[in-house]
Amino acid sequence: MKYIAILMLVGLLGCTTPTKKDDPVAKATAESVNQHIAVAVVLAKFYCENNSWPNSIEELMQFEAGVDLPLPVAPNWSWLQQDDATFTVTDNVYLRTPDETIVGGGHSVSSTNEPPGCDGDDMRINVSPTIGG
Repeated sequence: MKYIAILMLVGLLGCTTPTKKDDPVAKATAESVNQHIAVAVVLAKFYCENNSWPNSIEELMQFEAGVDLPLPVAPNWSWLQQDDATFTVTDNVYLRTPDETIVGGGHSVSSTNEPPGCDGDDMRINVSPTIGG
């Protein structure tokens, strides 16, 4: 009988979930990825309305202030405009936020935005984010 009680106790202990410690690097990296996704939505809307990319991140920021979009987070424009962040417009738009600019020391994140699919009010966002890129 005491072996059954011990087995039940071991079984119960095995079923409990361990306490998960908050990982500041993972949290900071996720926040950075969310910024890239928010920018991708704004970029797609800009492209669909203008049939071109913005000339700068400042132009994109002004555009975002005048539209109502469902974004995962509000773009942190001052953070995205820091000197060590990259915003390059060619046929595509490249955005990179380095790890040293992220509070908590997250990984760098880069994303390449290709022209979206535009169909009236519908947009097919064409972004490829990379963690550590």
